[in-house]
Amino acid sequence: MCKPMRQLKVKMRSDITLKEQIAYGLSEMGTNFSLNFNSYFQLFFFTDIFRLPTFITPIFMFIFRIFDAIDDQFIAFILNRIYIKNKQYRINFLIFCVPFALFSSLMYFTPNLNATLKIFYAFSVCLIWEILYTILNTTTGALLPFITKNAYDRAKIVSTRIFFAILSIIIISIFTSPVISYFKSDPQMGYFIIASFFSIISVPMFIFASKNIKEQYFYAQKEYKIGITIKSMFYYKEIALLILIYLTFWTGCAFKDSMSIYYLTYVIDKANYLNIFIFSSISASLLMQFIIPSLISIVKKEICIIAGSFFSIISLMIMFLFKNVFPLFIFGNILYGIFSSLPANLIYILSSYYVDVVIEEMKINISAQLFATLSFAAKIGMAIATGICPIVMQISGYIPNQPQSTIVMNNISSLFFIATGSMMFISSIFSYIYFIKVKDKSIKKNLLNI
Repeated sequence: MCKPMRQLKVKMRSDITLKEQIAYGLSEMGTNFSLNFNSYFQLFFFTDIFRLPTFITPIFMFIFRIFDAIDDQFIAFILNRIYIKNKQYRINFLIFCVPFALFSSLMYFTPNLNATLKIFYAFSVCLIWEILYTILNTTTGALLPFITKNAYDRAKIVSTRIFFAILSIIIISIFTSPVISYFKSDPQMGYFIIASFFSIISVPMFIFASKNIKEQYFYAQKEYKIGITIKSMFYYKEIALLILIYLTFWTGCAFKDSMSIYYLTYVIDKANYLNIFIFSSISASLLMQFIIPSLISIVKKEICIIAGSFFSIISLMIMFLFKNVFPLFIFGNILYGIFSSLPANLIYILSSYYVDVVIEEMKINISAQLFATLSFAAKIGMAIATGICPIVMQISGYIPNQPQSTIVMNNISSLFFIATGSMMFISSIFSYIYFIKVKDKSIKKNLLNI
């Protein structure tokens, strides 16, 4: 049975300790050290450092991302089995943190192999890493509805989670370039050392999270059937729309992240300022985490989500118009960091609400399944971006570590600006539909009152 559930009312008082918030944030930071390092450097590492065959790299990345995405529901099924047996989700941090750290390092280990074995090695290691990442990331998401039912607390927890995720990017931006520069004569060693460093420090973070996160609620579902759970999850059309918003939002983010290093290196010749570029955006997002819990208690949630996607587009336009005036280019990137943080926060808060709704009305725990599906949506977005980008560059005649032709530079710019902006625009449309076209007005009313 599910323990009595509190009303979801905004209370400007915390029912959760700072230590618990930090523990929850560190669980996100542990996974994000590896995830964000991959987002910024993995494609470049495979094409320019590990030297996977150029014709196979885009195919490899796309297949990996798709396989990465489709196993999420199976992993959620496993997590639910572990949850029923152990009456907690957080035990997964202890079980899987060391294997995750190991394979996060091995992704940047470069054995001396022929082209075929290189592909096999890279695919195998990435596949195992992805499974471990999904387990840990889904665990972090699935915990949220069971830590507290206080809506204001949930907003604070989600902000703490994203705060630590962003903090991981800042740490990556500070340490990565100096280490790689130090090993300039052997960049493969540089990437392996810095990736191993981030992997090792993630282990105590997961241990701390496991020991200090308190799951206040437990839902003892007698039996678990994956088909029924998935069907229950999509009983409310709002959930499907949330997933579409998240999919298109993350696709846009993936286009921008994947092409940042190429755009700064080959188009505007600012490779030495990559750290400043990354830091400017994520610092703005970091500061937003202190504002969002209070902001969403006074501003309608649909306005925040739509504004986040729409003004991200405006930010990209500023960056495009002032690409030759670097301070203004960075200013546009700061605005992008501010507004793109809104959809990421709100989708998690609203998703945790739907876990409560389905448990109350259908007596089914969809927490792991729903957050695994959000992870699935993000991975599909990354698959689209990391699949399309190298294909377009390869067709254009991209040559690693060489000055690029005008066609290549134009295509890099199009992927960086137009592809990102287009996906953000689609995300804003889904956000608008979410609150205008839903049929269940009572659910909509409850959502707006969180």
